Amino acid sequence: ETSGQPCVPCIGSKYLGMTACDDPDAGDNIAVLMDLIKPLKEKNGPTVATGLMKRKSTALGTGLPVTKMMKKKRAINLDNNNLLGKIPSSIWRLPYLEELTVSRNIVSMDLTRVGQANTLRYLDIRQTIVALLNGIGKIGSSMQVLRADRTDIGGRIPEDLYELENLQFLSLSECGLSGELHDAIGNLTELHELYLYGNQFRGQIPESIGNMQKLRVLSMASNSFTGTLPESLNDMPRLRALSLADQRAKGGTGIGGPLISFPSNKQLFMISLKNNIIEGGIPNDFLQSAATDRFYSIDLGGNLLTGNVPGTLARFDQMEIFLEDNQFSQVDSTLCDKQNWMSGNVKEFGCDAILCPKGTVLAHGRREFEDLQCKDCTENTANAYFGRTVCGKGPIVMTERDSLIYFFQTCDGIKWTKKDNWQDEDQDICDWYGIECNDYGSVVSISLGANNVICTIPAELYNLPNLEKLSFHSNPGLVLGFEGIEHARKLQILHLDSTGMTSVSGISKARNLRQLDLRFNNLSGRFPAEIYSLVKLRDLLLSDNKFTGPLPNGFDKVTNLAALLLGNNQFTGTLPDYQHLPNLVFLDVSRNRLKGPIPTTLMKSVKTVPKSGETIFIDVSGNSLTGTVPQELQRLQNLQLHVKNNKFSAISEELCALDSWNKGDAAKYGCNGIMCPAGTYNEIGRQSSDDTPCEPCSIAKYMGSAECRPGMNAGGQRSVAWGTTLLLGAISLAAML
Repeated sequence: ETSGQPCVPCIGSKYLGMTACDDPDAGDNIAVLMDLIKPLKEKNGPTVATGLMKRKSTALGTGLPVTKMMKKKRAINLDNNNLLGKIPSSIWRLPYLEELTVSRNIVSMDLTRVGQANTLRYLDIRQTIVALLNGIGKIGSSMQVLRADRTDIGGRIPEDLYELENLQFLSLSECGLSGELHDAIGNLTELHELYLYGNQFRGQIPESIGNMQKLRVLSMASNSFTGTLPESLNDMPRLRALSLADQRAKGGTGIGGPLISFPSNKQLFMISLKNNIIEGGIPNDFLQSAATDRFYSIDLGGNLLTGNVPGTLARFDQMEIFLEDNQFSQVDSTLCDKQNWMSGNVKEFGCDAILCPKGTVLAHGRREFEDLQCKDCTENTANAYFGRTVCGKGPIVMTERDSLIYFFQTCDGIKWTKKDNWQDEDQDICDWYGIECNDYGSVVSISLGANNVICTIPAELYNLPNLEKLSFHSNPGLVLGFEGIEHARKLQILHLDSTGMTSVSGISKARNLRQLDLRFNNLSGRFPAEIYSLVKLRDLLLSDNKFTGPLPNGFDKVTNLAALLLGNNQFTGTLPDYQHLPNLVFLDVSRNRLKGPIPTTLMKSVKTVPKSGETIFIDVSGNSLTGTVPQELQRLQNLQLHVKNNKFSAISEELCALDSWNKGDAAKYGCNGIMCPAGTYNEIGRQSSDDTPCEPCSIAKYMGSAECRPGMNAGGQRSVAWGTTLLLGAISLAAML
């Protein structure tokens, strides 16, 4: 009515002519909350709405009535609430909403209308199934905290996120984000903490990162960044913790160039740059402006740093500095008197607590315990650097290209049968003969079978971070030891058949192996118990060696085993029943020296009806097994059974009409489709066609004879198992790969 009494703003005023700002829309707000809870259900329990009503309409996660929540609490917290469903877009219409937490639930959310939530300052969608961040920038100036860790967003960071000019905390770790980090990241000048670790970012870290002058924590480890350390990191006065470690872990070449000295960073006390390719020396002015009387943690391990560890670092009273697997030639003696360094270990062990001397080795490249000392390497494996974690003369830190070139040169690659593009500087390593890579250009497979590779394969190949398959079959004279194989954490397939190898010592450390092929070698003695430690094995191929003693029967923990090939060895004793292997569908123990009957419980735990189209294969040919082929085997459908050249005297009649056995031959030819009767023979020991019946043979004493000559049934001919190699592939390899 007067100029001194204007209409004043009221965020809850929906209608004309309001005389009070007392939130007349409380009823509408309740309706929004009911929209929120209706589509959400508790997993294996009542709906959230049911629980809400039982609590007399208390605000979700607050314990307050809904109307009071809208006036006072201004927050919804549903963290880890066992929810399943979609958050409705109407949530953004709540006029006072400042904080929304739906983390650790199986819920999705559309952010395209988030601009309606103009008071929202905190959003936590960690470990949900929110698929896109598109629209996040519409929140505007109110947004201060965004947490979305372990949410499978993928792709690039949406550019409108860089418009959140007042954002103080951003965490998008392990979200599957990829591509290069945009220069616009520097627009987030109010950020205090930035977490982007565990994604798939690549390329150079932009210099604009230095625009974030208020940043205290920068964590971008375990990506695939390359280039060099941004110089702008030298001028971030509030930075306290920096982690850019492990840029080689996903196949990238890593961050290279020199180590910057951080001369102006007075508050920086935690730095992790391990497992990159940073080169040169540690600068003498490293952290020169930092206080000397506080604790520091510096991790520079696994790089290409050289020279001396400088004595200028002695100005720091307390420091944990990790320098293993670089190329340091000396540790300044003044550092060996820093009694508070390395958690007091320098007081106990002197310089060894910082780095083991050259020519020695220890698990972490330094001494930490009284009973574990730096150990001498052999003359052939001694090295010239301090702080090595493994013996060997090759450099520890190499790019994937460097590792392959080192392998090529060590193994006289110039004499290989095929070597297309190897060492060609203009060719990507993924185009080198025998090399396969993943989508990020990291080596996943090396296949150089029958390629005249005659050498001792360097253990450095095991350091390829994403290596899944090594195939060197049919290279007589090749030697592959297993020292260091534990570093190949993703190795699943190892083909070393027909190489002449004589030992598998150390194989137990390859804990992720799914397929091990060591056929046609010179392995001898009893079955190597180390193999029982490979609990993830699906295919174990050891045929055509010189093993003796009883058949292996310690696979109780190797429950995924699907194919076990032990044919053409010198195993003795009886046939185990392998009833504790529920996935075993391919068993070859042919051409050994086994005696006794076929166990009635043979492969008892295998599913009676195998997977669609899958065949169960059993070959016991060429032994001295006796008795009856037992009736109990009828539980195994789609069975191919090979029993020729043993000393069987009978077969259970119930087996002779099984239409799924031997590709229908049992139903078509009766018992002859499984074994020819005594007094007859067939080259495969049974009838498989109208043209190949069981022929009369008066000297065929036992059932299943494959020849008509004196002395038969005493070992037999080459097993048909090797005529069914493709069948093995269909049964097991395809299922695994």
